[in-house]
Amino acid sequence: MSKLWPKGKGKTTRSKDTSNPSVSQSNTSPASTSTGWEKARDTAIPILELVANISEGSDVLASLKAACKATKQILEMARAIQNNKDNWGRLAERLQGHLESMENQITIFEGYPEESRKVDDSLRQPLLAYVRKLDGIQKAVEARTRSRLLFRATKVDMDAGDIRDFHQDIDDCHQRLMTALAVSSSFHIQIVKGDTKFIKEDARTLLKDADLVIISQLPTVLSTSVIVHNRCNPGTRVAVLSSIRRWGEGEFAEPIFWLCDIAGSGKSTVSTSMVAFWKEKGLLAGHFFFSVASSEESTIAKMCPTFARQMFENLPMLASSVVGAVKRHPSIMTSIFEEQFRTLIVEPTKRQNNPAILVIDALDECKSVSERRKLVETLAMAVQESKNLKIFMTSRPDPVIQAVLGSLPIKAKMEDRLHDASQRDNIDDIAIYIEQSINGMLPEDKKRRLVQNANGLFIWASTACRMLTSETTWDTHETIYNRLISVDKTGEIDDIYDLVFERIELRYRRTMCSMLAVLLAAFEPLSIEDLEEVLKYAGVDGSADALGQI
Repeated sequence: MSKLWPKGKGKTTRSKDTSNPSVSQSNTSPASTSTGWEKARDTAIPILELVANISEGSDVLASLKAACKATKQILEMARAIQNNKDNWGRLAERLQGHLESMENQITIFEGYPEESRKVDDSLRQPLLAYVRKLDGIQKAVEARTRSRLLFRATKVDMDAGDIRDFHQDIDDCHQRLMTALAVSSSFHIQIVKGDTKFIKEDARTLLKDADLVIISQLPTVLSTSVIVHNRCNPGTRVAVLSSIRRWGEGEFAEPIFWLCDIAGSGKSTVSTSMVAFWKEKGLLAGHFFFSVASSEESTIAKMCPTFARQMFENLPMLASSVVGAVKRHPSIMTSIFEEQFRTLIVEPTKRQNNPAILVIDALDECKSVSERRKLVETLAMAVQESKNLKIFMTSRPDPVIQAVLGSLPIKAKMEDRLHDASQRDNIDDIAIYIEQSINGMLPEDKKRRLVQNANGLFIWASTACRMLTSETTWDTHETIYNRLISVDKTGEIDDIYDLVFERIELRYRRTMCSMLAVLLAAFEPLSIEDLEEVLKYAGVDGSADALGQI
């Protein structure tokens, strides 16, 4: 077995003054920046010792654990450095991803018998290259470190270009390592099957496994928005969906279809329906649903790798092109957004004859105005460079989007169609929705009155139906109905929200207001779990889960 956990070898033991309470407290209190740096520095095993462990070891499991140990050390170091925090933070984010992928591989190899975990040069060399690169980063940082005790912060005299070089080099090494691990793991699986002929014939499967590992290293947004939003109810939005489908099939020349309408008109429901339709037809390249409720889904930071991962999965004919792009540009995530989009999306889509459709929902919920402008400008560039790429996007009316796309002939725009009460099918759709949702709770004349009050706005109708079907209310259906039709103006969503708040019991209103105040004041969107923690420290006695019932 390899020497994985050396005890004191090559290290100078540091004495601890346990009689000094301040020393003890500094080790247990919330760490200052310098404490984090000192801890990372003083507890580190010299990485060269870990290199020796890998060189001498014969067990892949022990070697992987050594690589994880080295990664953790550099990760702690990167997080402790105060200047150039954005660049060091990005490096730390990538190292965290490396660490998680290696820990996953450890879990896999732990299931193998010891005789099947032997390291050969095809695996040892990528492991050594990765850990030596970590050692190089550590040495470069230590050579340029100066501690500013007055401010208790660690400064490293290193410019952003050097840090980006670290990022590129370590990403490249990690990609080669994960490819080698994937091939090694797949080879073991085939050996277990005991069919050597199958092993030779199935070399392409090993390569596919290696491709999957490469793609899985891309930082992606695991969006839940497409799951949260429902599809259009059967028999509704027929004309709108038909127009969008015909555009996707090539009846319209414009490569961008912009569905623009007010809040609550049902744009995300239409997008969800089209994602399902185009995926079934083999035309969906990817989807991205912006949401102000999520820090990851309100920025374009991970949009390109998310699309690349989805293209790899959704369009098999493009899989090799996407993987090839990542292999040729292992540090693509350090490039500007336009270059990421061109490399990961535009270039691969040039290599097929069928349309590749991207769905981008709620573009106006991208929080940064500059990012929205950059995204729309990039989309306009992309569809002109790749004739196969088509973009379906939705948003509320937005001057930034209009300023970029307004005069361009590359877009088809459907505006204010979803809530227009003069369109008979909108009224019919809401009637169908209410009929399907409340299932005979009210007589026909009262259902018609609800349709009339909705005035073409789906969110009014859906909120009204949720109030009527709620299992947590003591009110009768008649009482709720009378409140719904008592609002001053038809289709006014603020009025129906007022009714929602009025239904909350008086003893809970103060708690609800405290919760909503925290959400309004938060710098970034909070999850239910995050809100629970904040409320606990704020002394608010209530469950954040209750907000979901409002």
